[in-house]
Amino acid sequence: MANRDAPRGLIPLSHLTGGVIRASEYTITSGYGTLIATGDPVVTNASVGSRQTIERAAVDSVPVGVFGGCYYVDSTGEPRFEKVWRAGTTVLANTVVRAIVYDDPDQKFVMQGDTVLPATSVGRYCQFLVATGSEVTGRSAFEIDISLASATKGTLPLKIMSFVEAPDNDPTLINADYVVMFAQHELRAVMP
Repeated sequence: MANRDAPRGLIPLSHLTGGVIRASEYTITSGYGTLIATGDPVVTNASVGSRQTIERAAVDSVPVGVFGGCYYVDSTGEPRFEKVWRAGTTVLANTVVRAIVYDDPDQKFVMQGDTVLPATSVGRYCQFLVATGSEVTGRSAFEIDISLASATKGTLPLKIMSFVEAPDNDPTLINADYVVMFAQHELRAVMP
């Protein structure tokens, strides 16, 4: 049976040491003009008060984590919890957007590949393909760019740890799911 072609970004799976999946709060600048969907890798770009602001990651960026939704008070005063940050959303004056980000550098995720990865290539480093997620489902459209899989880490942000072992996931076919971790991570660079 063929794998389903359904890119959905990075889905939190487990912690490298078996610990709890962790998330932290960041913020998004009111009016930020790019859609961020659940599962999109994000980077920090500035600080507002005690929180750093995030934006959607670009190719060759070093992520701080994965977006998991946000809550805020919209410009009409209505509280909102959303799976997606809609481009250009404005919030009520003197309030902040609280963005949930899975930012633990030792977090493992599930992510779909865009082509077939040979079984001997598990452990390789790779890039993600940037794509705009769905405002309807709130899901990311990012996936692994298998064509860039390399034995050398360089600046590649992801490491393929294994195939996902599931009856509906055939690693010999296109669009298989993989377990990945961040090989490049903003917080790992500042930690000892």
